Amino acid sequence: MSRRSTKRQALTCAAALLTVSTLVPVALAETYTAETAHYVVTSDRSEALARKVARRMEIMLENGYQKLFPYKIPRGKKFRIRMFRKRETFAEYMKQKRGHVPQGYIYLHSERPWHPENEIVAYEWPEVPMFADLYHEGWHHHVRGKINKPPQWLNEGFGEYFEACLLGPSGKVFYRVNRPQLRRLQEGILKVQPSTEKGKYEYTNRPLVELFGLSTSEWETDKKANYSLSWGACYVLRHHPNPEYRRLLREALAALKPRAKGSKNTDSVHRIIFSQVRPERFQADFEAFIRELRAPGDEAFYSGFRNYMSREYEVALEYFERACKADALHYRPWQYKGLVYSKLGRYAEASNCLVKSLELHPDNWPAWKLLAEVSYRCGRYDDAVAAADQAIKLKPSLKPEMDELKESIFKKRGGKSLP
Repeated sequence: MSRRSTKRQALTCAAALLTVSTLVPVALAETYTAETAHYVVTSDRSEALARKVARRMEIMLENGYQKLFPYKIPRGKKFRIRMFRKRETFAEYMKQKRGHVPQGYIYLHSERPWHPENEIVAYEWPEVPMFADLYHEGWHHHVRGKINKPPQWLNEGFGEYFEACLLGPSGKVFYRVNRPQLRRLQEGILKVQPSTEKGKYEYTNRPLVELFGLSTSEWETDKKANYSLSWGACYVLRHHPNPEYRRLLREALAALKPRAKGSKNTDSVHRIIFSQVRPERFQADFEAFIRELRAPGDEAFYSGFRNYMSREYEVALEYFERACKADALHYRPWQYKGLVYSKLGRYAEASNCLVKSLELHPDNWPAWKLLAEVSYRCGRYDDAVAAADQAIKLKPSLKPEMDELKESIFKKRGGKSLP
């Protein structure tokens, strides 16, 4: 298969996976089941997908979740994952189960550990983001298999922590920096990096002593900022060079009570941590650590961004290429390489970079919009229309602009204007 055919197939596949149609009753297809020691995975796609998910989650359980929060899993009990091939089938299932459709993967918890209704519900997705979301929800499933009401910052913070992990060939868990959350902290809250999307991350820097005391409902009133702060707090507690923080984390996790009601676990963890470290000191250590934290390729990416803003495109391209080499799974350098190539009139190369970026982050509407434009420039009109439609689905306000592009395509083909 040619490179062009492969790229087009990737684009078509990604667009199909992201499609959300008007909800209509969807008949559940034949399901396939795979089991490991601690997981049962069902899929309406194939037994191969169910086996792959079950194997990887079993490894993450043993080498990830249990290393952080170990407990004996009751005999005969298993974590459950339900995978749908299409997002609309996922949506119909969730509408029937809960009466509404979540934005993405979800762990359903019945307030009763190991109840058969406790399950992760997901849909097929490009592999990198699919497993990232599964690792996130898998942590929720794990911790709530033992603790019914964990502190919300700890529950969601370590969800974001495991979301960034990768599994090596031997089953080793690589604990990577969660780039989107680090970006939000450094660009929006601490403001130690240039803002790459002006005004997007204007969040409140909530003190950790306050964050750690929030109930679930209080935490959710400012979810975007609290996701970032919770991830940062968990990362600091586990990776700060001062071993005192790792000891505090172990004590906090050990103090969680399975049947604690209301805010009791939140209150006890808050008391354990802040009775041993002054809030001002913890806050200062947190901010200093996050300010200096870098993910592979970050320096090259931000250098490239500065040169891009100065319209030094060739120099910017060199930096973005370095960033891609430093971490090939980071979508933003691929996106910005595509942007620079488009500025240089190298549209075929721009298209290849944008497809790669979208394989890693399929919900990135600016990349879909740019892909529509560069595909149009390349004369790949079917790809341009598919990308334009996907951009509109993700950001409806783009419809007039994308419809204008599609109308140009129809005219070039001798067709009529859009109705």
